[in-house]
Amino acid sequence: MRDARPIRTRYGIDIHHLAPPVGSRAFGRYLNSLKRVSHGERVPVMAHISLTDRCDCGCERCSNIPSGRVEPTFEMVGRLLAELKDAGTACVAFTGGEPLLRDDLVDIVGLCGEEVCTTLFTTGIGLDAGRASQLAGAGLCRAFVSLDHFDRESHDNTRHRPGTFDDAVRAMGLFKKYGVHTAAQAVASEELLSEGVWERYVSFCGSIGVDEILLLDPMPVRTGSKTRELPEHTKMRLRDPGLGQSIKGAPVRISTMTRLEGPDYLGCQAGYTFIYINAGGDVYPCDFLPVSFGNVYAEGLGEVLDSLSANIEAPSRHCLASHMNGFPNVPRPVSLTDAVDIIKSCRGDGLPVLMEWIK
Repeated sequence: MRDARPIRTRYGIDIHHLAPPVGSRAFGRYLNSLKRVSHGERVPVMAHISLTDRCDCGCERCSNIPSGRVEPTFEMVGRLLAELKDAGTACVAFTGGEPLLRDDLVDIVGLCGEEVCTTLFTTGIGLDAGRASQLAGAGLCRAFVSLDHFDRESHDNTRHRPGTFDDAVRAMGLFKKYGVHTAAQAVASEELLSEGVWERYVSFCGSIGVDEILLLDPMPVRTGSKTRELPEHTKMRLRDPGLGQSIKGAPVRISTMTRLEGPDYLGCQAGYTFIYINAGGDVYPCDFLPVSFGNVYAEGLGEVLDSLSANIEAPSRHCLASHMNGFPNVPRPVSLTDAVDIIKSCRGDGLPVLMEWIK
């Protein structure tokens, strides 16, 4: 990206969170995996792995797909990570539920090694200095901490748990202290981006020292029907690479999924180079597409990737989840046959720009 704002980290130069830092061992692996993709191979370059359904919050926009099963053991996660490495995965993000509730999280991060870039998505609840130091020492590259608002009460109300604002701010400070690339993440909304509110949010994030702000797209989730698609003028703002950068005290980088996953860059990689695995091992194109293509703990990764390859032949220029689920409705159960038909209907307008270049 010509207008990227690189950030120097202990692993290399961080361009954006969908690729490992340039100069790291994981980045070399990433380039090799993209080369394989260009030759027609199916490679899960990035995998998000839910380690648990447990969480102390009741967030309105939680994208976790509950498994209804006992969470995976350390040995099961270890076998999965080994399979992902063999398949060429370069980026792994641990999510949940709240992954910090896993007592073995430090050991799980350590299994990834330097050849895989590791990210943690967390509320920050329960993190202390000792554990933050251990996670950094185990190789954690990035931490994305949910921060819905600069106002304590507004954030806590969204999380349905008092004290989560203070937990998040403390966690970001600890991750930053121990050298982990630290980002505040929030769901983009007209309220957050409104005049006065957006400026205060950006300034607040800058004041606590985060490296980055990441704005997620509002997507339908299983916990409620409050999500509304953003109007086009707001999407245009989110595509602007200069969004918020002129605000005094702004962090080094402000990223938006609207831009990174837009047709002029990566597009929608769901089920192509990206997979989401819930705590029970079910594999989905992403956590907003509740259609499973198999179970890695029961069948193994190879068989699941074969199913994905047979049904999702290429990335899309537009988000598959918003096509499949629609707005403002909550996603309803969608059969695999119907899902594949919808996915194929989104492929008619060509590839995203980056994927055209890779091909």
